[in-house]
Amino acid sequence: APAPARATAGPHEFDPTPNLTQQFDGLRDHLAAKNPVETAVEAARAVKASANDALKAGDAAAATQRYKKALDILDDVFLRARQLLIGGEVLRHDAAHETPLRRAARDVFLLEAECWLNLGQARLAAGDAAGALKACETYFDLKDAPPSPARSAKAHFRAATALERLGRLYEAEEALVKAREHAPDDRGILRARQRVRAAREAKKAGVAKASFKGVFA
Repeated sequence: APAPARATAGPHEFDPTPNLTQQFDGLRDHLAAKNPVETAVEAARAVKASANDALKAGDAAAATQRYKKALDILDDVFLRARQLLIGGEVLRHDAAHETPLRRAARDVFLLEAECWLNLGQARLAAGDAAGALKACETYFDLKDAPPSPARSAKAHFRAATALERLGRLYEAEEALVKAREHAPDDRGILRARQRVRAAREAKKAGVAKASFKGVFA
């Protein structure tokens, strides 16, 4: 007897063909997967925590490499994160409503700021004053991170420390003035400014003494 003809689905019936099933499975997997921005934030946060641990343990070289790695991870999603924040609609939600994805996009720029700031500290600990100053200057140039007086005070203080070690005392004192604007009650900043000012005065006195000796040489 001839094989019965395959029944076809009616206009309102579901046709579970292999191709259609695969398509739905793929869509489900896609929706279940995390957005690259969220994935990058989780990875960068873990690497940053590891860098913090290395810095606390006194391994400035490892900390430096890990902060740079975290920044590389974030660099891959900067454009996507910025588009999420400035777009008028995210995952069909009004821009005024917060979503996990928008929080992750903001965290990209927050983590970026924290990593550059901590990289400056790691380079100071490694004895790389020029590298520390460059990290602080990069931090100052960031435009997307949320403002933070505490972070700004740390950045200016670390820049001042680097400048002092480089012998650029006038600039170091200027940086400490800015640091104190963000943290007026911080005694460490006050002590550092007093030390730098004393070093400047001693340097001036030394130059004047040398010039005076030159007149009568």
